Amino acid sequence: MSLALPTLAHAQDENPAGEPAAETEEERAARARALFAEGVTHTRGEAWADAVTAFRAALALRDAPAIRYNLAAAEVELGAHREADTNLRALEAAPDTPDSLRELAAALRERMDREAARLRVERAPELADTRVALDEVPLSQEALDEDVYVEPGPHVVEATRGARSVARVSIRAEAGERTRVYLGVGAAPEVVVADPVVTPTATPLHEEWGFWVAVGGGVLLVVGIVIVAIAVGGGSTDPVRGNFEPGVLSWP
Repeated sequence: MSLALPTLAHAQDENPAGEPAAETEEERAARARALFAEGVTHTRGEAWADAVTAFRAALALRDAPAIRYNLAAAEVELGAHREADTNLRALEAAPDTPDSLRELAAALRERMDREAARLRVERAPELADTRVALDEVPLSQEALDEDVYVEPGPHVVEATRGARSVARVSIRAEAGERTRVYLGVGAAPEVVVADPVVTPTATPLHEEWGFWVAVGGGVLLVVGIVIVAIAVGGGSTDPVRGNFEPGVLSWP
């Protein structure tokens, strides 16, 4: 008994707080894979909020174009076009994004352009030091130089300097329109509708062929990964893939 005490004390010194061991890369990948599959399952039931939650959790574990596309697609169904735009931009910028996925992303962006409204907020040079907010949410400098997706309906753009408002405009954005908002000093802000209205499509994303090709690829490859795990556990060193179409959106 006395011989075991030093060993126990030494073990306690190595992990005095009783903290769990750090998660391995394989464990993180397994969790991300499970969350990805969960998100795909939610899309089948049109539980878009649950799908977004699952895909965001998977993305936090592994940043990959396929995850971002599925997340963006679910966000579009919820009307969260600004969030979807962020994910599509990251997907488009990633060098490892396959062409087939870029095509699906382009089709999704076309739908966003029809169903959402876009604002381009610009400010006069004398307002360069101001803080610009859209619906009380600050816009970054990058966002001031490009279109921002918003939901159709009323919006407020305001430039402040400290606690003082120096320019403010209320607008109503319409689906399919691209509106330019120019903030200046000493004059009413300028609001110009730059693009004509495009009639939005009434087809939900889950009914569009491209979406289900993408999601279907994800389901099939998730099955393939399960087979790989079983095969490797049984001693095989060769990957065993499911019967899925290569190049279609799948587990990354």
